[in-house]
Amino acid sequence: MKVLTKWWWLLLVVLVAGLVRFYQLEEVPAGLYYDEVDLAYQARSLLETGRDYRGTFSPFYAWSMHDLKTPLPIYLSIPAAMIFSPGVLQARVTTALAGMAVVVLAALLTLKWSKDKRAAFLVGAVMALNPWLIQFSRIAFEAMFALMMYLGFLLTFFNWLKSKNVKTFYLSVVLLSLGVYSYRIMSFYVPLTFLMVGLVYWREILGMGIKRVVIGGMVAAAIILPFLYYTAVETPDQTRFEQLSIFSDPLAPIYVIRGREVDSGDYLQETVGNRPVWYSYLFHNKGVEYLSSLKNNYLKSISTTFLFATGDSNLRQGMGKTGALLWIDIIGLAAGLFWLTKNIKRKENQLLGLWLLSSPLPADLTVDGANHASRLIMMAGPLLIIVGLGWWQITKMLAKQKWGGLINIALVGVYLLVFINVAHKYFVHFPLEAARWHGYGYQQAMLKIKEIEKDYDKVMLTNSNDPAMLYYLFWAQIPPKDVQEYGVEFGPEVIKGMGLDKVKMMSWSKVTEGKQMPHEMGEALEEGVLYLITQQDAKGDIRPEKGSLPSRVKVIESIPYPDNSEVAYFLVTKE
Repeated sequence: MKVLTKWWWLLLVVLVAGLVRFYQLEEVPAGLYYDEVDLAYQARSLLETGRDYRGTFSPFYAWSMHDLKTPLPIYLSIPAAMIFSPGVLQARVTTALAGMAVVVLAALLTLKWSKDKRAAFLVGAVMALNPWLIQFSRIAFEAMFALMMYLGFLLTFFNWLKSKNVKTFYLSVVLLSLGVYSYRIMSFYVPLTFLMVGLVYWREILGMGIKRVVIGGMVAAAIILPFLYYTAVETPDQTRFEQLSIFSDPLAPIYVIRGREVDSGDYLQETVGNRPVWYSYLFHNKGVEYLSSLKNNYLKSISTTFLFATGDSNLRQGMGKTGALLWIDIIGLAAGLFWLTKNIKRKENQLLGLWLLSSPLPADLTVDGANHASRLIMMAGPLLIIVGLGWWQITKMLAKQKWGGLINIALVGVYLLVFINVAHKYFVHFPLEAARWHGYGYQQAMLKIKEIEKDYDKVMLTNSNDPAMLYYLFWAQIPPKDVQEYGVEFGPEVIKGMGLDKVKMMSWSKVTEGKQMPHEMGEALEEGVLYLITQQDAKGDIRPEKGSLPSRVKVIESIPYPDNSEVAYFLVTKE
């Protein structure tokens, strides 16, 4: 009973956070996206075989179809693979729990900083109802695991500042270092965090003694360096940062050359061998272009458009026409930033400010990262904590006024109305609008294929959307051991005398090459083969009831999107 009396506010936050994260988790978002399927299938493979589904064992990564995955989200998803049968819950439950943990850790961290339960409650409530965190708590992506590990580190570190227990310090080092195993952006942000913490708390850290500091550094290096080596040097996989970095932008050299041409007047009358004017090198070089790209990305990331209007336009990562924050939180953010600036002499506020200022950098160092809600996930932590602290200051100020209590109640009512409006859009409209962004239709198609594939000689899966083979392996419950033995090459030409020879990936454009679509489709199909194709492949809606079925084509199954605007997938065969 004493626990309930003392912690009722935290239990309420947990209840609200759990409700919005688990309500209709199987239905919203509609469909299980490729990365979610990959995570769940990897967890199942590790559970059943001790290796990833490509047959590789490494504590530093899991090797998927096309790239390397950070292992921590997969390891943490193994219990879900033990409890749930292959499906949406197996993939998403662990992420939903991580989303709840983020809310709780942020609330406890705020309590540690402010010594005020109301502040901790408001931070927890803001995070529990935040669209950004809700979205990434309901899809099995890495982002929420990264934020969870980071908040766990901060809470442990501040516990050490109070207790001065060296074991707690080492635990905080371990938690932060393990963050690199959660999400690729953390390979950059974890070392940056060590630098930020060292800048703010160098006296306290050195106060432990050089020997203990060196041991902490050795622990961090022992955890981080092998991961960086095996994922960036030793493996054949090209790192995602190399693919997406602004430093790899092929347009940068073009902009430099064009700028120098303009300075020299060469664009007016091109002259072979003409050298740019001397000062052109100062204004037009790769360094300036890279800094310009970083600056532009940074400003877009912190813009009111991203934060309060549209969020991420990619409907896998945003709710659509909804900001990363609730629009009413602009009030809390303004108050929170004012309070933070006013109290910047407090070291925890200095660290919070550094966290906020640096958090967009991992995303902004990538070409398309300016409004990439997943890569910007580290910004959600400090932003929402500051918003919650801002509301805390507002409620404290109003409580001293004559009508302050009524105004506070009115603010709570308006806040809940704003959230309910967003929740309505998310749970009612979003499943219809965003289904095609979340792999909708693959589950229904693969379950039907599993049911009837015995009646066909081969099954051919279109490669027009996401690589369909992984969806088949997951939904048809193919044992990962079979994939380890077969390999991950599923082209029509790969024949190994094994069961997986029957299901192949195909290029539909090659199958129908030279045929006038859609009316000549039947001539391109082989007898005894079941084809999975999209409406775009078919060049139209070929459902029999639409009266446009091509000759010699039999539609076994059609799977329309939830809004019935078009068909996601057809299962067809030659009649």
